[in-house]
Amino acid sequence: MKSIVLYLLLTLITLPVFSQETKNLNTDSIKNRIIKILESKKFYNYTGIGFPTVAGPRIGNDPYYSSLKTPLSVKIVDNNVSLLFRKGEFTFSLLEIIKPNNKTVLYFCPPAGSGSTNGGVLIGNLLIVDNSQIAELILLLNKYRLNYYWGDFDKIAKDYHSLAIKPAITEEERKYIVQANSMNEKKDYVNAIKLYNKLIEINPIVYPAAYYNLALISALSENYLYAIVNMKKYLLLVPESEDARAAQDKIYEWEALTGE
Repeated sequence: MKSIVLYLLLTLITLPVFSQETKNLNTDSIKNRIIKILESKKFYNYTGIGFPTVAGPRIGNDPYYSSLKTPLSVKIVDNNVSLLFRKGEFTFSLLEIIKPNNKTVLYFCPPAGSGSTNGGVLIGNLLIVDNSQIAELILLLNKYRLNYYWGDFDKIAKDYHSLAIKPAITEEERKYIVQANSMNEKKDYVNAIKLYNKLIEINPIVYPAAYYNLALISALSENYLYAIVNMKKYLLLVPESEDARAAQDKIYEWEALTGE
């Protein structure tokens, strides 16, 4: 992983980040299209433990799911999607990682037993069996997450590169850098992520290696979109770092895994 020494490698050169198509997508239009797709889908519910409360129809040779069918209404407020069914309301976040059909999903089924399937797409505890428009839905959710994670970092990086003298690391910032790197070395990734994000919240540009490390940690948990965004932030701040080539290659590798 990176050390504080990388701070000295910062330069004034910038790197293009996303295509104009990605950057110019309107968040509201993405949300509206997601609503239209979800309104037409048939859903099934499953739980990771226990049994579905209502036995639904059999899907091929798979065991039973709880049948929810198509939602009565769909709405999106901030990052949260609300699906209203006759059996109640179900919510999930647009920032959740959805599992496409190349992932194996384990579930329990009545009256007893368990099984798995690689059909459909999973969002939280909901399984969409109808595969029509699934590719578009995944693309929309990925675009939304990319835009959300990126935020206004273009301006942050531009302001940073315009500084003739880069800001020094404060004692408080150094504390978080040391603690985060320590947790990272110990493979305590949950606390490492919290500490790197705390540092970024205080000062988003003082330690670019925080983005590099967040990218690698995120990839370990298969959150490849978050990994891509963080690695691109790293390269935008330090495009001429000694590992820029390897970092860009990692982005290419992760993009293949997300369909970007």
